[in-house]
Amino acid sequence: MVFVVTLVFLFAGTTAFLLVNGGTVGGIIDVPSMFVVVTTIFMSLVGGGCVRDFFRALKIAASKKEFPPRHLTRAESAVNLVMHSLLASCGMVLFMCATMLLSLWADKSSFGPVLALGLLTVLYTAEVITVLLPVKSILHKKISKSAVHEHSESLSSMRNIPLVPVLSFLIGITIFFFLISIQDTFLLSNYPEELMEIVPLVLLGLVLSSYVFLFAGKMLGSFFRALGIGLCLKNSATKNEIEEASRAINFAITIRIILACAFAVIRIICVFSTVESREDLPFEFSVPLIFIATAFFSALFLLPIRTRIEKI
Repeated sequence: MVFVVTLVFLFAGTTAFLLVNGGTVGGIIDVPSMFVVVTTIFMSLVGGGCVRDFFRALKIAASKKEFPPRHLTRAESAVNLVMHSLLASCGMVLFMCATMLLSLWADKSSFGPVLALGLLTVLYTAEVITVLLPVKSILHKKISKSAVHEHSESLSSMRNIPLVPVLSFLIGITIFFFLISIQDTFLLSNYPEELMEIVPLVLLGLVLSSYVFLFAGKMLGSFFRALGIGLCLKNSATKNEIEEASRAINFAITIRIILACAFAVIRIICVFSTVESREDLPFEFSVPLIFIATAFFSALFLLPIRTRIEKI
């Protein structure tokens, strides 16, 4: 019932707002934007091994039955993964679209499709998250009411934790990389080559810089331990190790976005002091935006690993 009410309200509200402003329903249907949202949801669930947990979350939210605490917490993790992955993907697409608009400033004919991709991706992301927010609230409420909590387990029972079978992980991560490759090829097909050439360097710079801050925060070991747990390279872990691993992943995602923003600001300052012609400004401003888009892109790889850790 919760999904029906939310979907009906969203459809009715969106349709009414469009008609009042002189638009049409067909004007908000965009296949590329839908492709980005759908593939992001699917590849994040596959990469995190949460496909079953996500559909169980929808079932739990619509049911009045009692479910084991383990199912509730895994379902909540799956919903969080979808929401956070959509936000990261939306941020990446927005900054990529802004980058393309600036880099192709002279070709105004290309603005329409680029703006449609960016703005409609935001719309679809917002609507999916709006549907999932009540689901998350219901799950959280049921977890709070549960008499048995995962935190009541003793530390000794956490020392040998069965992880996802390596074969299922390899299949899942292969599908994940395949889908994100298709998505990026689809999104970047019209990008200027000179911009795409700097993406690997920016990604490498963000990763190495984040390691410096992880080391300063005494979380570098926890970060690599998190990769080991998430990638099924470590077959046992204590409760404290799992909590530190999850915290290290969150720190890495946050610091990379902050660093990307800082590098973008520095780049903009340098542009103002070195640019010789106003005609070069749009393209020069497109370069800093690709920094931030790359940071969101890196988050898409870390979020499924964080969720695999949370499932333990």
